[in-house]
Amino acid sequence: MTCGDVLDPGFAVLDRGHVAAMTSNLVKGGVGGLLATAAMSAVMLAADRAGLMGEHPPKRIVRAALPGHKHLPKPGERPLAVISHFAYGGFCGAVFAAATGRREPRVPLGVMYGLGIWVVSYQGWVPSAGILPPAHRDRPGRQLTMMAAHVVYGATLVLAYNALRRRERSRATRTYRPDGRTPPITPPDRRREEAFSASPARSPWPAAHDGRA
Repeated sequence: MTCGDVLDPGFAVLDRGHVAAMTSNLVKGGVGGLLATAAMSAVMLAADRAGLMGEHPPKRIVRAALPGHKHLPKPGERPLAVISHFAYGGFCGAVFAAATGRREPRVPLGVMYGLGIWVVSYQGWVPSAGILPPAHRDRPGRQLTMMAAHVVYGATLVLAYNALRRRERSRATRTYRPDGRTPPITPPDRRREEAFSASPARSPWPAAHDGRA
């Protein structure tokens, strides 16, 4: 007896479809996180021009991670700070996509997520590592800016993520004919369900014979 005799093809279709959908959502979350990081960086740059920021936290974090004294400037810390800032933002976007699953998140949830990142970072591991003081003892302008920037991050993440998912769904519900018309077709999730229901039921046990030749 082979695996094909035991496993229903419908299960394989559903499993492949689930993995593909999950991977696609993670990618969209990562892209949404990069776009959200760009939006929050614009807030930080505006506050920097207004004299509210001092040194940017991403630069301080990279400086502490590089060899040498954690508070002394290091060569190359500025470009590394930009790269790490966007990488972290993309990673957090992918985590958000994994946590929300197939649901379409709303902006208030994204704002709460952004504020949660701010709390965990600037009241948690960043001061614990001695990189910056806790938020309530840091420069008021810098931490107010970072709080606002994380609100912008969370809101932008949700808007970008939902827009990317809707775009994919819009493409998935269209097919093109030679005559130029674009009639709707069954969405991928529905197609997988229909493939599962239409697949012939198989038993893992050999069929019983009735004794007739």
